[in-house]
Amino acid sequence: MKTNNIKAVSREEGFVNKLKGIVLDNLKNEQFGVEDLSKESGYSRSQLYRKIKLINGKSISKFVRDIRLEEALKLIVKSALSISEIAYEVGFSSPNYFSRCFHEKYNYTPLEVRYMADNEGKNKILQKFIAPKRGQIRKKKVYYLPITKRHYIVWIIFSLIVVFVFTALVKDNSKNQLHKPVLKHAYTFENGVANDVVGDADGIIRGDGEIVNGLFITDEQGEYLELPGKKIRINEYSAITLEAYVIAGKGNGTWTMVSYFGDRQNEIGVNYIYQTLVNNGNSGSTISCLNYKDPWATGSNIYSPSIEDDEFHHIVTTYDNNEMKYYLDGSVVSIRPSLNSDNLIKNLSNKLAYLGKSGFSQDQTWFGAIDTFNIYEGILDEETIRNSAKKYVNRILQDNSVHVPKPVLKHSYTFEDGTTNDVIGNANGIIKGDVEIIDGLFVTNSSGEYLELPGEELKINEYASITLETFILAGKNNNALYTTLAYFGNVRGNNGVDYIGMTAKHNQRSGVVLSCKNYSSRPWLTTIGILSDELIDGKYHHMVITFDNNFLKFYIDGVLEDARINLRKKSNIIANISDKLAYLCYSGYSNPGDQTWFGAIDTFNIYEGVLDAETIANTAKQYLKDSKRKEQLK
Repeated sequence: MKTNNIKAVSREEGFVNKLKGIVLDNLKNEQFGVEDLSKESGYSRSQLYRKIKLINGKSISKFVRDIRLEEALKLIVKSALSISEIAYEVGFSSPNYFSRCFHEKYNYTPLEVRYMADNEGKNKILQKFIAPKRGQIRKKKVYYLPITKRHYIVWIIFSLIVVFVFTALVKDNSKNQLHKPVLKHAYTFENGVANDVVGDADGIIRGDGEIVNGLFITDEQGEYLELPGKKIRINEYSAITLEAYVIAGKGNGTWTMVSYFGDRQNEIGVNYIYQTLVNNGNSGSTISCLNYKDPWATGSNIYSPSIEDDEFHHIVTTYDNNEMKYYLDGSVVSIRPSLNSDNLIKNLSNKLAYLGKSGFSQDQTWFGAIDTFNIYEGILDEETIRNSAKKYVNRILQDNSVHVPKPVLKHSYTFEDGTTNDVIGNANGIIKGDVEIIDGLFVTNSSGEYLELPGEELKINEYASITLETFILAGKNNNALYTTLAYFGNVRGNNGVDYIGMTAKHNQRSGVVLSCKNYSSRPWLTTIGILSDELIDGKYHHMVITFDNNFLKFYIDGVLEDARINLRKKSNIIANISDKLAYLCYSGYSNPGDQTWFGAIDTFNIYEGVLDAETIANTAKQYLKDSKRKEQLK
């Protein structure tokens, strides 16, 4: 157990050091951010976020900023550069913003740290800030500077400011007491209906929206939830908090709203407050009142960076007539004062209230899934919001609430007897091309070599849930754009349709893709898919796909690479997978970019049901251990 822990720590340190090196290489570039780090590290933004969050609890942007600040600390202590020069040197465009961030991290201003280094010693200060002892509390030492007449004037001004701030804080405390949040309405969808589980403002599903496993899912135009605005009476609140737990969907064009409370006149929304997860690629929130011509021109707006499709998110908007705050996944995106005196809660309309729909007639409905939506009178504090977001992510990652049948092995191809027979069922395979079976391995190394399985006998589309498991030796010549290790589906023209496929190298990555009922020229646009890290060529690997119509999960070598919610329940389901074609090492696409897969398959198993994570991890561990021993004996 200790050895495993050491390896895990070493792996995490290697990952962090790799990212730190990338940031340091781009230290002076103030434009270098989350997207750049994602691109250069080879991880998707969502993967990067999860890995960094798991290791040190930071967001990607804070991770990058802390590296910049650590380098700034070294320069402050060791160099003769001015504070402004150091700010630019480590990638900050504003020295003032740099000083604020520095003070927030180290509890000292840059000038204070430089003064301490000159008096206490450079190495001592670096050791104190960069590698403090565990449990050590930094006590701030006070440094007294010579007092001049100017200081007396500053002191008088400062005293007046203190009095003013104290008075404001007393008023603000009264305001906070007044705005203590009370949950007024909540929609959890746990019982399969859109009822308000706190108040009496039950929702009505419009269109063909579905509630599946506690999620309100929309994936087509006209699907949304209508709420009784006159019962909610949002314009009678002293302050508002709107909290949504959602899964971002695909295909959301400009101006699509998760929630909308307001009215409509002449096809444009008026007297509204709304939340959006895609607004020119951004998420955000807006309030606008008493402007019936161009309400967007006088709105109090907050927009944040774009979010990842198919990812879980926690979004919160708070508004108290003075300022709006918007939170994404527990972090404050922005705080915006209300500069328009008309944008008051009392001026909001109670006529319309929607989830998944805008008050503007020309806007499309929002595609995605809503887990929970809460409406509070009052303001949720930052700590509560941060903890709620963290708990939500942890619950999703550990969610075992979807109960599926115990997995049953239906078909298995082990190649141990030198044949491609199904050793469990009767769906024997047929070798195509000049494939060889060597020492129980199905080996392909030339184009046109693959294994054809009888799809109509497998009847994979009759399963309630699926597990596809393979033990392979990754090939070295998979240089085409798309190479498919396993394919179950059909073909129309040059494109695969109604399929689920596993690839061991896809744009240098492994992954899984499922697409059904899209017969356009680009069926891949409506897929549910996962792409992960590239496999190591010439090495043994264990790969598993599980799918139960709700979640698609992908494992490599016993580790869950990713899990995706299925937001297209009307099309991307097991029943819609075609049983016409079934291949190992071959794709249903006949495009030039889809060569046969090169490598060796040790075993391929098809289960009805979902293998659990522990079983998958144990199987992979034993297989990789045996494979390593096999390599050593060669």
